[in-house]
Amino acid sequence: MVFEINDMKRLSILLMSMISLFSCNAQNGDKSMTRFEYGWSNGMVYQSGHSYDVSRLDHGLVRIVLDSQLPEERTIVTSYTTIFDELQSIVDKYRMKRYKGSYRPMFDIRDGDSWNFSLSYGEKVFSSSGYMAGPKNHGKAFREIEDYFKFWRMIPGGEMIDAGQVAEFRRQWDDENTSALKTFRYEFHCFGSSSVNVLTDTPYIYYRDHGSNEGVAYCFDIPEFLEMAGKLVADNHLRSHEQTPLDKEDTSRDRWMVEATFEDGSKVEVVKYIEDERCTDIDNAVRRDVYEIFDGIKRRITELGEKVGTHSVTTYDADGRKLRTINYAGNGMVENGIDYNDPYKTF
Repeated sequence: MVFEINDMKRLSILLMSMISLFSCNAQNGDKSMTRFEYGWSNGMVYQSGHSYDVSRLDHGLVRIVLDSQLPEERTIVTSYTTIFDELQSIVDKYRMKRYKGSYRPMFDIRDGDSWNFSLSYGEKVFSSSGYMAGPKNHGKAFREIEDYFKFWRMIPGGEMIDAGQVAEFRRQWDDENTSALKTFRYEFHCFGSSSVNVLTDTPYIYYRDHGSNEGVAYCFDIPEFLEMAGKLVADNHLRSHEQTPLDKEDTSRDRWMVEATFEDGSKVEVVKYIEDERCTDIDNAVRRDVYEIFDGIKRRITELGEKVGTHSVTTYDADGRKLRTINYAGNGMVENGIDYNDPYKTF
């Protein structure tokens, strides 16, 4: 068979593509990350910036070097290998393995910021660097890396830290760094029943059962319950769980879900599936804490209803304009109400 030159070119390109695809799949395979490196510096400031180097050691250990070759350099050795899964989630979120080798600005800029980034999966290495330039959303990716390592900066170096100690440090970190809670939502869709509990920092507490627009609401001091919900998020380490938006859950499976927003703009979104109708310790702990919070709210509402009876509550903005009026029955149930900014809103 005789090939034309163009046919030969096309065949060569096809073969090279197949070889490249096979090689890439063979190298990546199911290999886990073995090393993560990221650092940045400012050309105008001597010994500036931060760097993070995480690598696997023998015997299931991990070495974390913070700020290598800087005065604050510190090394942590730990058995907490989950760190690679957590870093991989950031890499995947921003598609960082797609970064090209080098980024430079169109024009020459002196004494600017530079960065470098490298991933290793066994012998397969992805690396990229930049000077005053980078790929799309690289700023968000690098900020998330910096935020992630804020936790590791609070862990003392110089000695082996086991996974249990890391979990304890994480609990302390969550307690100390959880911003004030704004809203809390818990949904339970398991064993043939469903319920929705909602807690907000609006001028009233709002609670309703699934499938009903009726709720109970009262104007009373709410920080106590918001703090309890914030403690639930911290005690159960929900920030460190895989984050899944509540509208992306698999509705065919038994599950519970938590959505919490905070004053600093951060959000926690956790969907936990219950397999084979077997509740784990965290399933039971979260359900217990949620029950305590909302049972306390209902008891408080009952007490207030007995004292106050039927009444209306109107709230105003700083200029004295009406925001909303809510009418309550003696048992604390909301009879009706009006939101002056949204007349079609129901209560």
